[in-house]
Amino acid sequence: MISLDQLQEIPSRNLILLVGPPGSGKTTFCYQSILQNLAMDRAVIYVMTEYDPSNAEASLREKGLGSIEPGLLSFVDAYNETVGVSASDRLDTVVADCNDLPDSLPKETRS
Repeated sequence: MISLDQLQEIPSRNLILLVGPPGSGKTTFCYQSILQNLAMDRAVIYVMTEYDPSNAEASLREKGLGSIEPGLLSFVDAYNETVGVSASDRLDTVVADCNDLPDSLPKETRS
């Protein structure tokens, strides 16, 4: 098992899949990782499915996010796709669209 310290030292060009039961600390880990990476001027892409980008940014500010360089924090808004509620337009946000998935995926995976 990898420790939290080891996870936070993963090189910037790697991808982490974080899974666990409710209450295991996934969200806390993600907030800490985002804040730590932004503090080191590493770009972060925040993909959200349960709330819109403005709420995500507000949560990060509550956890200590200060001012950051433009372009360091970007959002992928899958909230609209999963919940069906439109989020506000933001310059730092790309809206996820299942129609953008490759045609090679089975149709039932894309809907």
